[in-house]
Amino acid sequence: AALRDNDIQTSLFFHSLCGGTRVLFTQYRRGDASAKPLFDFYCSLYPRLKFVDQDAALRCSLEEAQLVFKQCETTPDVMLCLSHKKRLLLNHAVNVQISRQLELEGVETKLVPKTLSRMEGVTMEPQDFKIWQGMELLGCIRQSNSKTVVNGVWYVVVKFDERFVYLRVHDRYRKQQGDDTDEEPEPEMEDEDEEDAEGDPAEGEIPAELKLTYDNVSKWLRPMHALCYGSIQGCTMADKRLLLLDTQKANFTLRHLIVGVSRGT
Repeated sequence: AALRDNDIQTSLFFHSLCGGTRVLFTQYRRGDASAKPLFDFYCSLYPRLKFVDQDAALRCSLEEAQLVFKQCETTPDVMLCLSHKKRLLLNHAVNVQISRQLELEGVETKLVPKTLSRMEGVTMEPQDFKIWQGMELLGCIRQSNSKTVVNGVWYVVVKFDERFVYLRVHDRYRKQQGDDTDEEPEPEMEDEDEEDAEGDPAEGEIPAELKLTYDNVSKWLRPMHALCYGSIQGCTMADKRLLLLDTQKANFTLRHLIVGVSRGT
């Protein structure tokens, strides 16, 4: 396909795939009005990906980001890093800190031992960690079906016993009242065969509740104290305090910065 200045937007190949159709979004819908400044900031970074001097573009963007965002003075909800080795270390340290504090407060915790099963069809290496009621875990599996975990979906620990962990899908994946309504509700269709009506594929693929063994929890779920930039590109983390690490590393790029700051909306 022909490209001008390495710009995918001018690719004749993609132009032919969509028949020349162009969609221009004019209304912000990713979050409420309070998140619009964040959206505007990280959108302003995209044109810099075309700059010849990417090192200078990154330095400038990091300086601006430090002015926009507050310094993290307490333990963040999620830390973003480059390597899985650091992810494992950070998750262990924070998990131990939080679980010990909860235990001192009388909250029950339970150790999920690292699985000894052969690891196939999963992403991100598993590790030992403790769980507690209300803890959020990230689905981490490449191959799933209607009865198992879905990759990239958040799950919340409801309860646990000696054999099983009981989880529910995070509220963000549950259909909220008014999600599928416009200003004027559409009239109901009469005489329609309900069996032929198509349901919401995304909702159908995410089971609302799960009952997993500890071994499967270790295989298919990951603690979210620390995650890698490369593993969260499709993950929204609204109402979370994020800490971006490794910003001075040689292999940290402007794309990593965009991925990190855009998780909040």
